[in-house]
Amino acid sequence: MRTLLPSFKAVVAGLAVVFTLQPVTLSSAHLGGTAAGTDSLHYHQPAADEVAVRLAEADIARIALNFAEALRSENPGVRESAVYHGFLFRLMFPDANMHEMNRALKDLSDNETSPALRYRAHLAWYFFESEEFHMLLPLDKIPKEEELFRRAQEVITGKMYSAGI
Repeated sequence: MRTLLPSFKAVVAGLAVVFTLQPVTLSSAHLGGTAAGTDSLHYHQPAADEVAVRLAEADIARIALNFAEALRSENPGVRESAVYHGFLFRLMFPDANMHEMNRALKDLSDNETSPALRYRAHLAWYFFESEEFHMLLPLDKIPKEEELFRRAQEVITGKMYSAGI
């Protein structure tokens, strides 16, 4: 499976952990607690070779299915995050089978009560369905959420303008 944007490797490694719902084993090194007993948890940034291993072991189809489940969540924050991260995931793995995630995006774009989230889901669905997501490339960095959806809207507006719509 080809990856278009090597700079996204760290994101994919994180997504592989989050969206496969695999529990992370916590050692005392991961816990920020002291003898006094604080409850803070520190994030461990994986080294480049660790990211490569996680990517090689990642079950891309399973991650895509978990994105679809996240898009159907009762929690609006989870749905919003899944739209953005699922969009990035699709850009990273254009050859992956993401039909179920595409169906979940379509359902969200039809039934979401938040107009902003419904619109973003529709933008992502459009690019997935039309397979024109390549028009958002090249990306020289991981775009922030607002940036990604603004760029998607610009591409669609440009297409409509050039078609005389």
